[in-house]
Order: sequence, then C-alpha cells, then structure tokens
Amino acid sequence: MLLLVALVAAAPATAGPQRTAGVLADEDARFAAMIRADADTLGPWLAEDLYYVHSTGVVEGRAAFIAAVSSGRIHYHAIEVTEREVVLLSRSAALVRGVGRFTVSAGGEPRLLRLRYLAVYGRSHGAWRLRLWQSLLLPPS
Repeated sequence: MLLLVALVAAAPATAGPQRTAGVLADEDARFAAMIRADADTLGPWLAEDLYYVHSTGVVEGRAAFIAAVSSGRIHYHAIEVTEREVVLLSRSAALVRGVGRFTVSAGGEPRLLRLRYLAVYGRSHGAWRLRLWQSLLLPPS
C-alpha cells in the first residue's frame, strides 16, 4: 500500500487523451459486464489478484466477486458515473478516481447508492484490468 501511495504522489496529474480514453473505455466495458451479470464477459476485465472492497467494507477476491454478480446475490441494474479522473502511474498502471450512482439489489433489496470510488488498473494483454476497487458511500445528492 505504501508503494501505491508513493506512485500516486509521483504520478503526473494528467494523462494523454488517448491513453486516458482507453482506461475509461475499459472501465465502462467492465461496468456493462457487471450490469449484464455475465461471468464470461466480466472475468477478462478483472485481474487475477483483484481486491474488491465494497462500500459496506466487505472484501472479495476475483472468484467471489464474479460469483456474487453472476449468481444475482449482487445485481447491478445501472451505473451512472458523474465524475472521473484518470491518473496514469506508468505505461501499465492507472488509477481512476470517480463518483457515480449505482442502482443495485443485494439480498433482494433494491438500493440507489451514491459512491466515491478509487479503482486501480493494470494493463495486461491489451486491456486495462481492475486490480483494486474501494468505494465509499456518499449521502444522496
């Protein structure tokens, strides 16, 4: 974690438009796969060492997160990102700081969540794969 803090502190504040657009396009593709709840589509967007921290504090690895989404235990109905910033840490590492509205069902109860999130991506096999997700529940706006 200390290494991540050091990388973020040393990283440039802006990224080239083409590379930034690539990170965001791959994040959008991952969000779409989460909404479709298709494990075969979602899996390639997630790194093997994924560390996914939900806004509740629950932590899941790659297999557990895919199972939660594909089984319907967590169902993402809609994801509307309202704010995002990409920071390229290197040619193969980036982070996204964002805010969005996530319409989800967990345990059968629909909820509209306004989240602030930090997503860390690693570039592998031509795509940006999610390695870390941490979100914080914000008050409704």
